[in-house]
Amino acid sequence: MDAGELAAKGRREMTVSARSLAERWASALAGAVSGMTGEAPPVSVRESAPPAEGVLWWRQKYSLGEGVAVWAGATRESWFGVGAAALAAAGIETTEPVDARNTWFELLSQASAVLASELGRKLGTEVSAGDSGEGQPPEAGNRVFEVQMGAGGAQRISWVAFPDALLAALEPKTVGDSLTSPAPQRDTAAAAGPGNTPKSLDLLLDVELPVSVSFGRAQLPLKDVLKLTTGAIIELNRSINEPVELLVNNSVIARGEVVVIEGNYGIRIQEIVSREHRMRTLR
Repeated sequence: MDAGELAAKGRREMTVSARSLAERWASALAGAVSGMTGEAPPVSVRESAPPAEGVLWWRQKYSLGEGVAVWAGATRESWFGVGAAALAAAGIETTEPVDARNTWFELLSQASAVLASELGRKLGTEVSAGDSGEGQPPEAGNRVFEVQMGAGGAQRISWVAFPDALLAALEPKTVGDSLTSPAPQRDTAAAAGPGNTPKSLDLLLDVELPVSVSFGRAQLPLKDVLKLTTGAIIELNRSINEPVELLVNNSVIARGEVVVIEGNYGIRIQEIVSREHRMRTLR
């Protein structure tokens, strides 16, 4: 096989890897949407460039080297529609653009965490999602795929872009393995049984999320903050008898009481907050 044939083979293999990665991203995004709305939207993927203007771009860095990031973009109609649907499912009928955008970003963050776990599995090393946020469009040379989510009039279109550096890192270990093959099927009878997790959430089950406990909050003028010294006491907005809050990924999900377990602090959960309250904490 001459150099030209080898180059063509490499391009074909990278195309397979890029499309497989786009499909995995789309599935993760659909799973995140399903977790918030209770409905699993159908998704499809094709390689297609986005419009030059009118797209809200979000960039997620990964711990795979300088410049390795994934971009996700959507038109206002799409990100507002998805964000509003998620908020409406939580009982929030009136949606402000900033709330819909933040909810859309939260969904992208969840999909990125799933992708980080998948990348780590394929590369045989730990991969973590780094800094993320609204950003500029991806540079030329990235592989861009259009993701269609939903059907009919409720169809939402977004885009995901992968740099060649990421695809090249995956190439030795992904071509021909399970990333390019259909995901293993679970027992349909078990999946349909009562109390089981919907299949659309399977991709999210192994995602690691930061868990923290909030004992209370306080607001101080800057002049008082500058006066703080060792030994200073700050009064919080919660009495000693009130339950503390359990936060997962900065969202309040439960309340409970503080306990001590073998010399370490812990929390005994007494209340699981409603989905509406959890959505409100994303604001």
